[in-house]
Amino acid sequence: MPFFAVSGLRVQGDALRSGGQRKLALPDPGPDPTDAEALLAALRARRSELAGARRLLSAVVMASLEDLTRYPSGSRPHVTAVAWFLNDDEAWPYAFRPACDALELDPEAVRARVLATLLARGAA
Repeated sequence: MPFFAVSGLRVQGDALRSGGQRKLALPDPGPDPTDAEALLAALRARRSELAGARRLLSAVVMASLEDLTRYPSGSRPHVTAVAWFLNDDEAWPYAFRPACDALELDPEAVRARVLATLLARGAA
């Protein structure tokens, strides 16, 4: 990369082309909200940071994701977990949509990814 002499300093050409501004790295956006496995890992990592109701909601989401992977398709826990992810009830605070809202997750993106993962595994 070429360097230019400016009053005894060496400045990279990219810095001059961008108006002398430094390029700052964006903060890490965190896990992909549509990746069920990454979401589960992120929720496990954040468990100690969450307090009260948010920690309980995190445990509910994690338990549902684990039921989908742990139990065979058609078993009662698996069917219950699928029904929980498909439920749009907002009256119950531990339903899927209110849980996602409290955890600042996009419910439609999470649902789409979970269902796509189930279909890919042939477990829906």
